[in-house]
Amino acid sequence: MTALISRETASDAEGRVTSKPHTARARRFRGRRLRSRASTVVASVILLAFTAVVLTPIWVLVMVSLHHGNSSPSNAFALPAPIDFQNYVNAFQNMHYLRSVGNTLIITLATAVVTVFAASLAAWAIVRHTRRWTRTLYQIFVSGLTIPIFVVLTPLYEVMQKLHLLDSYIGIVLAYTATIMPFAVFFFAGFLRTVPPELEEAAAVDGRAHPHVLEDRLPAAAPGHGHTGDLRHPAGLERPHPAARPALVGRQADRHAGRLRHDRHPHDEPGAAAPDARARRAAPVHRVPRAAALRRRRHRGGGGEVGATPLDPAPQSSSTPSCSTHGNRRSTMQSLVHRPLLTRVAALAAAALAIAVAFVAAVAAPAHANSPGSSMYTSTSSNDFLAYSRVIRLAHSGSANGTLLGTFEHADKSGAATTFAIRQSTDDGATWSTKSSLSDPLTGAGHPSSQLWQPFLYEFPQALGAFPAGTLLLVGNVAPTANTSTTFVEWRSTDAGATWTYVSAFQAGGGEGTGIWEPFLALDSSGKLNCYFSDERQSGTYSQKLAHIVSADGGVSWSANADGLTRVSPGEVNDVASTTQSDRPGMATIAVSTSGTYVMAYEVCGPAFNCVARVKSSTTGDTWGSGPADLGTTATTRDGRQLFHSPYLAWSPAGGGEFLLAGQTESGGSEGGQVVFVNSSGNATGSWSWIPAPVATSGSASNCSVDYSPDLLVSASGQTVRYTAPSAIGPNGCEEVTGETNAGVLPFRSTFSGGDSGWVDYNGCWSTSGDVYAETCGGTAGPKAVAGSTAWTDYTVQGDVRIDSGTQAGLLLRVSNPSAGTDALTGYYLGITTTGLVLGRENSGWTSLSSAVLPGGVTTGTWYHLVAQASGCTFTVSAVPVGSTAAPTAFTYTDSGCALTSGAVGVRDQGSTASFRNIAVTGGATASTAVAPYAAPFASGSASGWTTYGGTWSTTASTETYADSAGGPGDKSVAGSTSWGNYSLTGDVRLDSLGGNANAGFIVRVTNPAVGADALDGYYAGVTPTGLVLGRQLNNWTQLASAALPVTLPTGAWFHLTVEAVGCTITVTGQPANGGSIVSAAATDTGCSPTSGAIGVRTYNAGATWRDVAVTPR
Repeated sequence: MTALISRETASDAEGRVTSKPHTARARRFRGRRLRSRASTVVASVILLAFTAVVLTPIWVLVMVSLHHGNSSPSNAFALPAPIDFQNYVNAFQNMHYLRSVGNTLIITLATAVVTVFAASLAAWAIVRHTRRWTRTLYQIFVSGLTIPIFVVLTPLYEVMQKLHLLDSYIGIVLAYTATIMPFAVFFFAGFLRTVPPELEEAAAVDGRAHPHVLEDRLPAAAPGHGHTGDLRHPAGLERPHPAARPALVGRQADRHAGRLRHDRHPHDEPGAAAPDARARRAAPVHRVPRAAALRRRRHRGGGGEVGATPLDPAPQSSSTPSCSTHGNRRSTMQSLVHRPLLTRVAALAAAALAIAVAFVAAVAAPAHANSPGSSMYTSTSSNDFLAYSRVIRLAHSGSANGTLLGTFEHADKSGAATTFAIRQSTDDGATWSTKSSLSDPLTGAGHPSSQLWQPFLYEFPQALGAFPAGTLLLVGNVAPTANTSTTFVEWRSTDAGATWTYVSAFQAGGGEGTGIWEPFLALDSSGKLNCYFSDERQSGTYSQKLAHIVSADGGVSWSANADGLTRVSPGEVNDVASTTQSDRPGMATIAVSTSGTYVMAYEVCGPAFNCVARVKSSTTGDTWGSGPADLGTTATTRDGRQLFHSPYLAWSPAGGGEFLLAGQTESGGSEGGQVVFVNSSGNATGSWSWIPAPVATSGSASNCSVDYSPDLLVSASGQTVRYTAPSAIGPNGCEEVTGETNAGVLPFRSTFSGGDSGWVDYNGCWSTSGDVYAETCGGTAGPKAVAGSTAWTDYTVQGDVRIDSGTQAGLLLRVSNPSAGTDALTGYYLGITTTGLVLGRENSGWTSLSSAVLPGGVTTGTWYHLVAQASGCTFTVSAVPVGSTAAPTAFTYTDSGCALTSGAVGVRDQGSTASFRNIAVTGGATASTAVAPYAAPFASGSASGWTTYGGTWSTTASTETYADSAGGPGDKSVAGSTSWGNYSLTGDVRLDSLGGNANAGFIVRVTNPAVGADALDGYYAGVTPTGLVLGRQLNNWTQLASAALPVTLPTGAWFHLTVEAVGCTITVTGQPANGGSIVSAAATDTGCSPTSGAIGVRTYNAGATWRDVAVTPR
């Protein structure tokens, strides 16, 4: 103590004891403490200020989000009154939040499982097998950490596109797994290197095989699993930090010590006598007391996890030997790896992996429209840039009527001057050739330009100014190579597009941000020509707006000067101009209904809209909605789909009239934008339905703006729609592809001889060959393909189904919201199984409704004709082997209170591979089995039940056909019942040889047939080489209606006919069997006397053949 005091004190000059050194030290301590407090205060102030800076915008964001409506609050910091959560409701609904969360969970779980599984195996091999190749492999893995993701984005996209994995779960999972794998292997390898190899040696000594050695070792790297997969231990234990491992091992050893000692019975040692069963069961079991276990953990060092000897072991009985080194290793090893627990963990992990893989596989394949279409134009080099197609059908040009003219956005990436190519088709789009081309007429810097953008072709439907109907205008946007300006230029043609005259440059704008874009021409209700376009020239007020200018002289002059200032009234008229400066409405297209309602479709870009497709209407074409600030309504289908970017709108008069809408991309569905929306309200209000697009655009290329502003062109009858758009295919990376399909109106027919246009598939491997549509991959993910409109309500669908392998395949009806997955749709399924016929409801799950046994069961490789009729909530279904003369097996089922009242049709298999053909849909249905559907038995080589009147008739089983080779005037063959009243007849006819006025077709409501040209009572619907003909026969001929074919029907080509007899209205609809425009003729025979009768086939001065003849009651 004295020494201590002497060190702490000192004497002054007078011998007094002082503590100056101690006082100085205290003073320094207080100074440090004051400085520390000051620095803490300063740091706290800085942190509080930083927190305020960070939290203020979040607070403002929350306050604004709780404000009612779209207007800005007067005080963004104040709590609004009243508080309105509608913005959150809208965001939740419009962004499909639950679907987004579900996607995140699926992708995250699948990526974590696959990554942990694959990386742990790879790391184990690298760490355990120290060879040159493993070191090289490890270096390859680790080198992936040095590659920025941006470097591989383009090649990754191209690989995914070629593997058809774009817009799919499995594509994203594979991409994420590939990018995470280098880090995961690096991480796992680091953890596994900390695990002593003696663990495996001990396991090997104990007889553990290599798979079990791996099972033993991987749990020791549990922290690596946890950090890499971000998962919890399957048994519920958190993955501990490595520092906590000894404690965990101790707990496991305590928990299972008794079992381990029991396993190491003394009689199990070499040379020991084997006890009887009673002795084994009676062997005492000593468990380590909790206190002893705790003492053991306290005395263990850092290396005590493996092979550590307890300093305070628990007492052992005489029957339990002390552990040798080998025994201690084994005990610790088994403590680390509790085999029953690990087995459960492994089983859970395997099950989780299997479920994840199965689920991802089930929903992985993106849906896609199947047909690639035909080429309207193929790029001539990789510098040939294509986008923005436009196609018209001449209808006011005399002898050129029916000709298709098309053009497209055209640029040259090398900077060379380019042209607008005018492409022509005279065979309804089957083949195309260049008719003319137009060059940049402007002069000055940057001209002639390498960029000719956004063309629009327009045929005058009436005389405008000094120009007659049939005059053509082409308007395009010319931009110099440097993109410093944009100019609308127009050309005129008076000879159906053969030659063109430059008219003027009638509007001018700046470059990006101040330019003018996307001209569209249409007549308003007063007969004046309007040019609608996107305008950025007032970007201070409107980032972009939609406006139009007017011409009263056919485009010679316009109401606004080139700079947009008014020349004559009305000048430039705003159509869609948001009060929010950042909103960008653009890319307007106009369609006019038969009743004169104008509808405009356009995109609205900007932070709040994401370029969603919206519509609004007008009665004149000059004023829209409630005014320019009215942004219209979003086009949304009943099953939640929406279109985005570059929409295009068209009107079809068919089926009572409907608007058709296409866009570049889609949300809410998995079709990738390959859909066409349909609205039959008359003014495009309310919910939309959808049909699959006729063609599939695909891929990506630097010279191709894929599916950008797709063009829609309805046929003359309105029953088919042509879809034209750029696609990244062809020898130089881009083509303008085109194709057509049913526009969502009934009747509908797919023979597949022309491919699978108008179908979209979900999972499976689909292809066409001949007239057959086959799915060859099978699987349990419910491969399906869908066609037709989700708006169809009561109808009859029929087709032939063949199970090629497995046990189940059939037809879908009333389908909506389809996606990849076993029961991933809303609708009904009629299928054949190994024993018979089954009807069920699918709504993200399966509900069996009814079934019936087919006599003799169902044979693999045999065609069966299935019919499903949906009338309200009642379904009448039947099946019969193709070619059979037996009555079909049929039943009726009523799904009380059914909510699935409309939808498309489709085909599907499950756990099987299958083929389909002759899919036909007709309007109307019956709710009774009193009158059974009928299918002609020609496939069996028989014409049983058919009675001939004149002609030379034969059947051919191999082709399933029925033919009259004589081709006399009025040769006919009749089948069915004279009591049949309202029904639909479908079938194919082929003109084999032609005489004068040759035609062939079907007769309906037949009574009193006899030999002779018109010797029957009934109606005849037939096809000539140039058109359809419909008439009444009462032992004489009365023509009721006719329709011209868009192209001449060649001899020997199959043509599909549907004849519908309902009341006194008879309708015939026809289409080439290999695809093309649908034409129809109809007549209401007032006071008709043939109200019922049989069916038949008939020819007039033509050798003809028929196939696939079927009748369904209505």
